[in-house]
Amino acid sequence: MITLHVIIAAPILMLTFYLEVENLLKITPERLGKKREFVIRLAYRSAVFVAVCGISVAIPYFSDFLSLISSLACVALFAIIPIACYLKLYGHRVAPWYEKIWMFVVLAISGVACVWGSIDAIKSLVQDTKSGWIS
Repeated sequence: MITLHVIIAAPILMLTFYLEVENLLKITPERLGKKREFVIRLAYRSAVFVAVCGISVAIPYFSDFLSLISSLACVALFAIIPIACYLKLYGHRVAPWYEKIWMFVVLAISGVACVWGSIDAIKSLVQDTKSGWIS
């Protein structure tokens, strides 16, 4: 089930990348025609997907590296950046005291989660590197 989810979800997650590059390369039905545009788009998207899969298979300890990147990026993306943007947009004066306390609590918990996840990922990466186990 997990493999099926990844196979189905990966192209959806890469859609914005596909569309940006296709716009940059001017892959449109008006310019190329419907059939030719479809074939070029299909070939391009397949090649990118195969390249991404190849990179993930070729990099040793990819799962540990991905865990480290995820622990750092997810906290920033889902906790730190939204709070920073809120404070930038509305300022400290607009937020009531209970919102400021809640922001501090969220930042503290997410900071702990970031440190904890990073330490765990680094330990796993070091352990796998020392044992020679490749995921």
